[in-house]
Amino acid sequence: MEIFSPTCPRCRSPRVQLGYETTSLSERVFGRNELLCNNCGLTFKGFAIPGSVKRAPSEKKERAGNRCLSPRHKVKFPVRLSIPDTDPFGLNPQGPPTLLGQTRDISKIGLGVFVQDVQHAGYNFASTAHRLVVTVTLPTAVVEMRAAPVRQEKPNAQKGGAGWVIGMRIIKMSDRDCSHWVAFLDSLAPR
Repeated sequence: MEIFSPTCPRCRSPRVQLGYETTSLSERVFGRNELLCNNCGLTFKGFAIPGSVKRAPSEKKERAGNRCLSPRHKVKFPVRLSIPDTDPFGLNPQGPPTLLGQTRDISKIGLGVFVQDVQHAGYNFASTAHRLVVTVTLPTAVVEMRAAPVRQEKPNAQKGGAGWVIGMRIIKMSDRDCSHWVAFLDSLAPR
């Protein structure tokens, strides 16, 4: 009965369980239940064959392409990466080392950034030891955040493509920037 298994409308995960709110008997008879996604935490109404979904967390295996905790949106916006606190006394008139790039995908908890090279001005911007100041220019606002690199990869290495993708986890953001970031992501979500 895998074909009739519900999936999350937000992240498309098959790891769905019954929600914790009460559902009327008439809704349950027709298979309409409150469901809870074990991947992203979304609570939604959906159809499930009675008995096919349990109240306990789902033990289904996640599909290989869907391991994200928050839905990703493939968008391209200008990004500026800088390493803070490299000149604590303000002696360098050029400011902290900066690397320019563009987003590959964004989500509520992280982003992927495409850059030409990860090494710049003697710093490795993809090192997990660094915390970066990331400035993203959205259509609605300029958002600044602190982020930690979690992975780096060279896309199209077999084709000889130039550049790197740095995957970053968002650590800190001001309330104003966070509200702009979340509002923009919500505008991208399918209705």
